Amino acid sequence: MLKPANIQFMSIILSLCVLACPAVALEGYIVVTDDPYNATGDGSTDDTNAINAAIDAAKALVDSNSYKPTLYFPGRKEYRTRETITVPPNINVVMDAPIEINSQADEAALVIGDGNVTRNCNYKLQVVRLSQADWDNDPDEENVGIKIINAIDCQINVVKAWCFTIGLQCMGSGNGFAWNEVYLGDLACNKVGLDLTNENPVSDDPNDPNRGWVNENLFIGGRFDTWGTQTGKSRYGVRMTSKDGTGSAGDNNLFIKPCFELSANSASPGEAVPVLIEGGGRNRFISCRNEGNSSTFARLSDGSKQNRFEVDCGVPGARGASIIEELDGSCQNHMEARYSLPLNVPSRLVYASGPLHKLAGHYDTDEANDIYVHVPGLTLIGYSSSTDPEGAPKADSNAVIYPDHLDIGYRRFLGGYIDTRLVKEFVVRREMWTDADGNTSLGSIIIRCYDANDAVLTHDANAPDVLPFPADFFWFEWLGGVYPTNTATDYDRYFKVSERTKRIGLFVAGHMRSFSVYSLGHNVTTLTPGYSSPFPYANLAVEVPTEGTWDKGRIFYNDDPNSGGYIGWVCTEGGSPGTWKGFGTISN
Repeated sequence: MLKPANIQFMSIILSLCVLACPAVALEGYIVVTDDPYNATGDGSTDDTNAINAAIDAAKALVDSNSYKPTLYFPGRKEYRTRETITVPPNINVVMDAPIEINSQADEAALVIGDGNVTRNCNYKLQVVRLSQADWDNDPDEENVGIKIINAIDCQINVVKAWCFTIGLQCMGSGNGFAWNEVYLGDLACNKVGLDLTNENPVSDDPNDPNRGWVNENLFIGGRFDTWGTQTGKSRYGVRMTSKDGTGSAGDNNLFIKPCFELSANSASPGEAVPVLIEGGGRNRFISCRNEGNSSTFARLSDGSKQNRFEVDCGVPGARGASIIEELDGSCQNHMEARYSLPLNVPSRLVYASGPLHKLAGHYDTDEANDIYVHVPGLTLIGYSSSTDPEGAPKADSNAVIYPDHLDIGYRRFLGGYIDTRLVKEFVVRREMWTDADGNTSLGSIIIRCYDANDAVLTHDANAPDVLPFPADFFWFEWLGGVYPTNTATDYDRYFKVSERTKRIGLFVAGHMRSFSVYSLGHNVTTLTPGYSSPFPYANLAVEVPTEGTWDKGRIFYNDDPNSGGYIGWVCTEGGSPGTWKGFGTISN
């Protein structure tokens, strides 16, 4: 089978032969610019009739069972057409210049094949539309650049397909589109760049053996972009679906190094989603570029399962995340992002908070009736907090406990201290609060670095103590000198500290339900609160709660015990604030 490089070489040889011997017909090659077809390829003359005449000549060779002819379009400007060009099965096609369709109708520019099977053919194809297709006024999505039907064991090189509703459509119609090698070029300004679909031309029964299928194909490359066209409209890179609902969307297809730059900003309030799979399984996308798209990288539905996505490069979407969205809750698909690869590497648990709003408690009430909140095992810091990792504050009056999350407070941070002498790489995962409208809150992460003597390290511009710098973290001198994240986000964060960093203070902010910290590597470390207490991982207080809702059995240990007082208090009747009784009387 000819590879794209061989097809290109063949194109060059054909071009030289045509130029050198214009009057000599190459056996098996129908050259559309030759007499008697006389297509011009000048970008303005209507070449429809000339191209169709050349196709008729090629079909005659197929019908005579002589061989599979090659329909050749020499390098020109464009071959202007007024309607769909249809090439019957088993005719090779080599285009060194594109077809440019000038039609206001919703129709395909180029159709390869029909209900019969095409085997072992070679194609080099390219089409453009003279004017941008109106996606909104093409509900049946008939405005297709290139439609290839029932191709099996073919070599297909799609140079470009511009400005259609669907750029390239690979169709299994009552048969299969399978075992093909498809090299994708520029699929630009299309609502759907690549559409893999099937139909049953004789029955709407999904169990009918005549249903089509799109399986076992290899797709290489592909640039999916939109050039800022169709502002405010949704657009998609690769879609796998069933055109008439009679079969699965596609099975075990492999996509290598597609580039998705669909412009979520241009699509807003619509979406820019690289992959849609509506009933397909075991498909794999490798080394994808995901730049400027919506946060959903792939949306799956209708029983789609065992699909895998590997994103190697690019800028995350609107929320800074690349996710797979499983509408039917199958949870049987997987995504891995190389730009955040450490987030997916098996790691050791350093700390897991559990539900912070259930963990936190009231510590004290000051003279202004401000309630101080304490979170067991963690410290709450602010601008005026000490940088001494052994003298961290136990409570803060800015935090607020809600029924479903903890608001850490304005310019306040919650966290602890980690020994980093043997462990240098970490991942922070946070469960941020989502409101009733589905809006997820965002929050920052800050890291303070200490040397072996617990002195705060001063930033060295030539050797930052926290990486990635400055991609994810920057240096700021408040809070004693820290590395905050560049943006407030809700997704996982990886970071690495320098060899001279022997301890870190790690703190999170925002409206949060829980957070956890993992380390990478074989060594083990843990997170400590930074203050001394006989019960550092229990609720501490200096008085019983006077506000809030508490469950029966909740215990607060007295952080300021005195003779005649109690070791702590227990809630004997739940409520707001409930009934509290002291326990463990301390003798005088």
